[in-house]
Amino acid sequence: MKRLVLVDGNALLHRAYHATPPLTTSKGELINAVFGFTSMILKELSDLKPDYMAITWDEKGPTFRHQAYTQYKATREPTDNNLTSQYKRVHEVIDVLNIPEFSVSGYEADDLIGTLALQAKKKENLEIIILTGDRDIMQLIDSRIKVLMPRKTLSDVGMYGEEEFVLKYGFMPKQIIEYKALAGDASDNIPGVQGIGEVSATKLIQKFENIEKIYLPENLKTLPERMQKLLAEGAESAVMSKQLATLDLNAPIKLDLLKCKVSDYEHGNVEKLFEELEFKSLIVRLPGNANRHSELVSESQKRETLKPVGFAQGGQVQGDEVDSGQARMTQNKHTTELDLAVTPVLQKMSQTGVLIDLKFLERLGKELKKKLIGLERDIYKNVGHEFNLNSPKQLQVVLFDELSLPVIRKTK
Repeated sequence: MKRLVLVDGNALLHRAYHATPPLTTSKGELINAVFGFTSMILKELSDLKPDYMAITWDEKGPTFRHQAYTQYKATREPTDNNLTSQYKRVHEVIDVLNIPEFSVSGYEADDLIGTLALQAKKKENLEIIILTGDRDIMQLIDSRIKVLMPRKTLSDVGMYGEEEFVLKYGFMPKQIIEYKALAGDASDNIPGVQGIGEVSATKLIQKFENIEKIYLPENLKTLPERMQKLLAEGAESAVMSKQLATLDLNAPIKLDLLKCKVSDYEHGNVEKLFEELEFKSLIVRLPGNANRHSELVSESQKRETLKPVGFAQGGQVQGDEVDSGQARMTQNKHTTELDLAVTPVLQKMSQTGVLIDLKFLERLGKELKKKLIGLERDIYKNVGHEFNLNSPKQLQVVLFDELSLPVIRKTK
């Protein structure tokens, strides 16, 4: 079965920007988001081995959701200028890789992915994998469509099919719109029903399937009085929230698999751009370029002895070439002496490699994963519901609003 990978460009680029240190080229151009994004794309090309790939983007300006609810995504902070300045380079990379891009005014990247996925399902013997960081897209998961989410916790499985989704959330993928209708979504500022949390929303969905059935009089009266009151007061918000969370699968775009074919690009143009961006380590990861690995490594060894990483002004990272083991005086005397002392060791390691105890690392990894999963479960049990431990906003709500911990002083 052939495979199509659909990428949420905005979600992937934001993750790349925040996960990659502020790297710059030797000319001072900030390219950390470009590097991270390109590295992620190449990783999925290698891991997933798709036959086809396409990338979707949000466009500036309001969508039909903003027209329905003016506060939609209103709590999101403006995009960092250091990120927006890198969009041009990202599109250059995508263009030379010959990966088609889709964006339509008034629609979000998720709507476009949903539309393309629905069209792709009409093709026989085609598996669809969606790469995103947005849970909204999970409503598309079925026997032919899977969602690959960047891992946020060790208990996150990453790739979600129907089985993985149900195991984690306790209801079917399509019902995530019911879940958001009730519990809301802080990241998109979808209100949901005030007073209904994640646990209550899950129980209501498991019992009644959707908000339409929840609001049937004969079902409402079976609930505790407080729950009835909350649902009654939040009925209008629930309906609107469901509309906000539901993807529009009829965006005005058309899937052309021939234009989405992977590896159908001019290698020379890609390598030229990568060299301009100083992405030499990524050239060997290009589809079909594995045979150049030994050649590039050999050239690299002739050209440079060691390439340590140092911090330039403004916290941006640059690579400083070191000739014949002589380190630049970028830090104090003791650090320089240490650089000189370890240079021959690093050279030897680079030439001959090092032995790794894989069994020990695998055992250690399992132990740490088990311990962290246990800690996560303890946290969720004490709080009463699950939340994203890596989200400062969600953590703030839990610590100070739900647990009422005292605020001693404010910090940045």
